[in-house]
Amino acid sequence: MAMIRIIFISLLATLVLSCGFELQNTSNISEKLDALTIKTNNPYSIFYRTLRNQFRESGTKITDDVSQSDYTLTILMDESEQRTLSVSATNTPQEYEVYYRVTWSFSQGDKIILEAVTNLRTQDYTFDQRQLLGKSNESQMIKQALAKDIAQEVIFRLNEEEF
Repeated sequence: MAMIRIIFISLLATLVLSCGFELQNTSNISEKLDALTIKTNNPYSIFYRTLRNQFRESGTKITDDVSQSDYTLTILMDESEQRTLSVSATNTPQEYEVYYRVTWSFSQGDKIILEAVTNLRTQDYTFDQRQLLGKSNESQMIKQALAKDIAQEVIFRLNEEEF
């Protein structure tokens, strides 16, 4: 019985390794972008800080000086809010939807490579007045997760582009 289990695990491992499975976005963006300027109106937003960190972790140098990089990523809009989805019979909120919307463009010098791309992510969560502090933290964590998803999508999109 143990021998059959070992053979089965070996075959399964061989199958997974040989099928061409690759994690999404495993290619290195720094091979295309050695230096990048990110322009934004809000350098303190969750999205901007997340995007900047992800580029740095991938090996891309982020500079504020346009003359030190050939490429510019411009964040045209960066907003996050929440809205009430449902209320109880006593008119207290029971469910909220958090959204994060970013509009950005990408250029090389004066040449625009990607014009005004908009990314929108939403997620809802239940609300309980008795857990006010925890639910407030949950809202902030959701905003951070949505910003991270959009930042990864931006990097993935730039990885796919030919420039």
